[in-house]
Amino acid sequence: MSNYFNVINPISQKIITKVKDYNQREVSKELKKICKSTTKFTTHQKLKIINNFTKRLQRKNISEDFINIIVNEVGVSQQDAKFEFDRLLATVKSCSKIIQYKTDDVTNEYQKFETKRINYDVLRKPLKLGLGITPFNLPLILSAHKIFPSIISGTPLILKPSDLSPLSAIKLVKELKKCGLPENFIKIITTSKPEKIFDELIKDEKIEFISFTGSYNIGNKIKKKISKKKSIKSIFELGGMSPLIVTSNYDLKKAVNLVIEGCFKYSGQRCTTARKIIVEKKIYKKFLNMLLDEVKNVEKNFFSGYLIHSKFVYQLKKEIKQAIKEGAKLIYGDLKINRNPNKVSIFILEGIKKEMNIVNQEILGPICMLIKSNNLKDSFDIANFGNYNIAGSILSNDKKIIDLAKDKLKVNQLNINNIPGFRSEVTPFGGSNKSGNYYKEGLICATNEMSYLKVNYYS
Repeated sequence: MSNYFNVINPISQKIITKVKDYNQREVSKELKKICKSTTKFTTHQKLKIINNFTKRLQRKNISEDFINIIVNEVGVSQQDAKFEFDRLLATVKSCSKIIQYKTDDVTNEYQKFETKRINYDVLRKPLKLGLGITPFNLPLILSAHKIFPSIISGTPLILKPSDLSPLSAIKLVKELKKCGLPENFIKIITTSKPEKIFDELIKDEKIEFISFTGSYNIGNKIKKKISKKKSIKSIFELGGMSPLIVTSNYDLKKAVNLVIEGCFKYSGQRCTTARKIIVEKKIYKKFLNMLLDEVKNVEKNFFSGYLIHSKFVYQLKKEIKQAIKEGAKLIYGDLKINRNPNKVSIFILEGIKKEMNIVNQEILGPICMLIKSNNLKDSFDIANFGNYNIAGSILSNDKKIIDLAKDKLKVNQLNINNIPGFRSEVTPFGGSNKSGNYYKEGLICATNEMSYLKVNYYS
């Protein structure tokens, strides 16, 4: 008999629905089903699925369903949920273009460098099976970034979403099947026992690729486990501690608005959330006063006031208290315990030093940590301190400063005059050290990783 686990709304704390809790035996059965699938997509079939899905997403009732699911399972605002849905729509539209223009025959990329005539072709081929693992945050778009490269490459996929927010992924695959996606091409495995289920999955030799998005600690455990396999491709998109530098030549009103968006959008539950807000000392006081005046409007705009689970609220407050002991000052926010343990206020801390624990590990939640810098070089040193490097930002109108930042800032994604979390769905995305393993997500990079190159020589 199958077991089920509850999916809880973080705001109401009521059960939304029950979801199948796969055990190891059931996972083994599903692996056999997906591996028996002999689906081979033609370009025409892929385009048909994607184009049908694009039309379906543009129906009002479908878009509203997706947005409401995100709000209910993650507890973010309607505005943030709509932003995530809009990203899905952009992703799908880009997929259509990629399928039309990206060919599996990449022979010319190699032939053009030959100095003499050699007859061969170089072809991209799908892998036997991929495994995608997504976290609780951004459950729709992060699932999409596993699913659509799978469709483009033709590699079947097992997707394991977070047990806190599995409903967006379930809905996404359900709607794709209505648009022609074969039944066993993508299989969702939901579980409240992820470690045991992962051990069962990774035993299967057919899994040739894993794409993991989540925390450094869990990602590191998974890395160690897959290192025992003889051969497996992988992308690890891990945590962040994104710096945002405010220079003295940038418009302070714009800077304040970008800092608020960067720190508090999606309730601060993103790996690219702005964390270290580095402000030059000659503008610091004016910037701070403007920030405190403006932050009061945040709740009205896009902050829901809740995190997905009380453990993240507890961890956030614990780190804030420790930072205060180390010399930081809480200048905005309330540390009191609420009746709903998932409820949280916005926090602003000043007096942060780059060596403090709070800015050297990934924390989730609506927190702005202000660091005063002496000059531009000091700003760069503070931004580069630590082991997270997925993204960062600099706000400046000076081209020389921008060029210097492009050279000196050790982040894998630098946003100039925007928040660290701004990105395209197509471009490479990911980090190194505690932020990843250098291999990138983004539709094109992930599609390439979900395939291998085969060379055929003709004599």
